[in-house]
Amino acid sequence: MNVLRFKGARMFAGILFVLIGAWIISAAVGSSFATSVINTVTYPIRQLTNGAAQSMQPEKSAPELAQENALLQEQINSLQEQLVNYYDIQKENEQFKKYYNIRSENAEYQLITASVIAKDELSGSKMFTLNKGITSGIKVNNPVLTEKGLVGWVSEADITSCTVTTILSETTTISVINKRTSDTGILTSSDKCAQSGQAVMTMLNENSDIAKGDIIVTSGIGGVFPANLRVGVVSDVKFDEFDTYKYAVVTPYEDIANTNEAVIITDIISQ
Repeated sequence: MNVLRFKGARMFAGILFVLIGAWIISAAVGSSFATSVINTVTYPIRQLTNGAAQSMQPEKSAPELAQENALLQEQINSLQEQLVNYYDIQKENEQFKKYYNIRSENAEYQLITASVIAKDELSGSKMFTLNKGITSGIKVNNPVLTEKGLVGWVSEADITSCTVTTILSETTTISVINKRTSDTGILTSSDKCAQSGQAVMTMLNENSDIAKGDIIVTSGIGGVFPANLRVGVVSDVKFDEFDTYKYAVVTPYEDIANTNEAVIITDIISQ
């Protein structure tokens, strides 16, 4: 205890000595210079005093620290959730801009934008999964397209996602029409064509003069796909192996294997 008192007395005497010296200097050279000197000289003392004052503050208990950590983690989780929501909103805005022309040209369509969340590796480009489902108004047989053209139809739907069977699947049958000649046919595909990213237009009239470069669109027959949805362009015209019927190889406007987002027609409002 005596040692502590002795150290305290020495510190007090040192501070007093400095202050008296600063007062003498102030009287001799002016207050501004003296203030600077005082601040310089007393800086270590003030730092020591501040450190001592801080060290005198009581340490927080383990429960208090745990509560603070829990609160900070809750704030971090909230900020992360807000960031995820921000990115979702930003992506939806970009999709709305991307499909603005479809919306403006087809005001009767009820459209939902969606992103591809899974692709069926076994079926190649014949199927993929979108991140919208029944809660978003998605139903089986809803047409699915991009800004370039038709890519397929909803073959299954659950609460939050749906499966799209593409126009490269042999299970797809869509009534289509040649814009140049008005010849109709059925759009489907085969394993061989699907591997090349192509579909086929079958059931052509034997007198059809369909040719390479012709534009193929949906006919509207059947009630599932509205008329004039762009499908693709004729890249070749062939006969089957028995030379009994003619068919056209159709290259879709959309690169279906690399599709990452799409728009779903959930309803068509009568004008």
